[in-house]
Formats: sequence, C-alpha cells, structure tokens
Amino acid sequence: MKTIEPTPTAALDDLLSMAASAIEDLLEHTDPNTSYYSGVWADMPSKLRGAMLQAGNSPVTPDGWVMVPKEITCEMDDAAWDAYHETRSMSDIWAALLAAAPQQEVNRG
Repeated sequence: MKTIEPTPTAALDDLLSMAASAIEDLLEHTDPNTSYYSGVWADMPSKLRGAMLQAGNSPVTPDGWVMVPKEITCEMDDAAWDAYHETRSMSDIWAALLAAAPQQEVNRG
C-alpha cells in the first residue's frame, strides 16, 4: 500500500486554488441551464476558496510545540515561582509554566 505524506498548508492552498480555477473554467463553457451546471459544481469554486481562507486562519502547531497565551496567567506565574523556589532550574521553571498554561486543541493542519 502506498504511503501518503501530509501536504504542507501552502501546497494545499495552491491545490485548492487550481481546483477552483479549473471548475470555474469548466463552468464557463457549460450551459448554465443544465443540471450539470446547477448542481454541486456551480457552488464548488466559492466553497473551495472559502476553505482556503478558513484554513489560513488556523495556525498549524508542529509536533513538540504547544500554544501558550501571549500574557502569563496567574496560574502560570504561581507555578513558575514555586518551581523557582524549589530548584531554580530554568528547565523546571519552563516545565512548570507549560504545565500550568491553559490547554487548547492542537491543529495539525
């Protein structure tokens, strides 16, 4: 069985754009009064372009990375101070900050 590698987001945008353009070209040469035109295909280019715009608003989080708030929360601050007073190890402080950060669903693209 063939292994399919994940496609980078930029390549997906290009692919969606090409598909939308191809369908638009096809529809330009199709009678708008036919069921072929008025069915699914007529709405497809705008749906593809909408999917591209929506995908652009969702950052991809690489493996090994986490999303944290721009401003430190009280819980993160407390956890960092506790770790600082216990070990003064930067890696322990960092681990405490990450553990106390609000959790968000990860987007893998």
